[in-house]
Amino acid sequence: MKTYTEEEVKKLIQDAVIEACKATKDWFVKESVIVDRETKALMPNADITLKENPKNPLRDYVYPSLEKKGILITPSN
Repeated sequence: MKTYTEEEVKKLIQDAVIEACKATKDWFVKESVIVDRETKALMPNADITLKENPKNPLRDYVYPSLEKKGILITPSN
């Protein structure tokens, strides 16, 4: 059985999270439609854009969720 270093584990988790996020985005783009909130009209040429100064998805969303499960991620600087 292989033993992983702390850095290898961090890299594995980071890669897994990033790939899961990319796959979720791909799924969302391919499997959803955008409609106007008021008219419910289909908007086939709509773009989805990030808000100005978006939060960091890993640091602000994923890491806190992992911490609730007892998995602590500390950035290596």
